[in-house]
Amino acid sequence: SQTRECFRILTQDERAEIKPLRVRIVRAAAGDSVASLSKNMSGFDDRESAFRVFNGMTPADRVKANELYKIVAQ
Repeated sequence: SQTRECFRILTQDERAEIKPLRVRIVRAAAGDSVASLSKNMSGFDDRESAFRVFNGMTPADRVKANELYKIVAQ
């Protein structure tokens, strides 16, 4: 199978370098934006879109100071 051929066993050094991703809760400060909060996210090509999905936000929604938001980070 082609899929199985794409995977390989990680070396011990590769395994040691892996850091799990976690959902973190952050409080927005005055002046924060989707861009500023999502820049800390890991594991996504489009961080801003992922941030909006995780937080149930539309493209028109803005970050509000003192509100809690979810980010995915190490």
